[in-house]
Amino acid sequence: MRYIRITIAIVMSTSSIIAQRHEGINILIDQLEKVNQSVLLKYKIEMNTKILSNCESVFIAPFLEKEDSVVYFEPVVINGKSRKNTFKRWVALNYKDQEMKLPKEVYATNVITRRNIVFHEKISYKEWMSGSVLYAKQTVWGCGESVSETVLELGRLIITEPIPEVVIESEPEVKQVLQKEGVAYIDYPIGKSAINLDFGSNSYELSKIGELINDIIKNPDSKITGLIIIGYASPDGPYVINDRLSRERAQTLSQYINTFYKLNLSPSQILIYNVAEDWEGLSKMVEESYLIQKQEVLNILGSVSSFDERKQSLMRLDRGNVYKILKEDFYPKLRKTEYKIIYQTEE
Repeated sequence: MRYIRITIAIVMSTSSIIAQRHEGINILIDQLEKVNQSVLLKYKIEMNTKILSNCESVFIAPFLEKEDSVVYFEPVVINGKSRKNTFKRWVALNYKDQEMKLPKEVYATNVITRRNIVFHEKISYKEWMSGSVLYAKQTVWGCGESVSETVLELGRLIITEPIPEVVIESEPEVKQVLQKEGVAYIDYPIGKSAINLDFGSNSYELSKIGELINDIIKNPDSKITGLIIIGYASPDGPYVINDRLSRERAQTLSQYINTFYKLNLSPSQILIYNVAEDWEGLSKMVEESYLIQKQEVLNILGSVSSFDERKQSLMRLDRGNVYKILKEDFYPKLRKTEYKIIYQTEE
């Protein structure tokens, strides 16, 4: 089933359509998560008016998509000074059509070189939205007849619900369902998710997992029946990349464990989760540290809700010296993978 929330049609020439992202427009996601039975979206549009021409219009339509299901949030149109008047005339002539919905806001460039515009959206949650991806269709009407169009991937919907325990229906002779757990600090080349046994300390980290598994299977009455993997990334770098890497690295480790140790677990027996930016872990590490600017860092982590603004505040602290310490001494420890091995055994 396809869910459509908005439609919009702007009558302009489309004789030349190309795929290109506008250099003067940047979209940053501060929040995209399920809260109760709603999906909350908070995003910021950074606009450089020196790059955005007076005769340009930029139409941005955010939407969630998974397979053949999609739902659109309200769109935004950013108009150059001269295009703004054209758009007003178009509204006067066309808005009588009640099926045509206008963008939520219309902004025009002015003497301010840079502008940041924050938007809040809320829609009802549907079951198909779990694991959906947020995109934004960006259409740029340039001066003359030029038109460019592209679709930007912005992030994945976060389900902020407790991670469920693996529930296994015990056979009559099975008395206990137990688990062994640990944390692996697997090293990866920048931007990669494939596991290389010879890279960094990977051989040692993977051997710790092997010891847990061997300790379970050496008992003939024990059987491994489930696996939970949770991948974490540090706040360093873009959120979208951190989200992808933490998810892919968790998937890669689960495949390695299942294949290398011949566990023969089905997809339904393996649960994979990821945390794109482990702010909670960073706060705990700073709290337990002897960092001179500990209190300043904790104040920023506790009071600045926007992830992007939080990063910028940390970077400015003590002329960047504190952020350098965080990046070198704290962030590497946040890039981790937690694992839980579920098994059954007779009492």
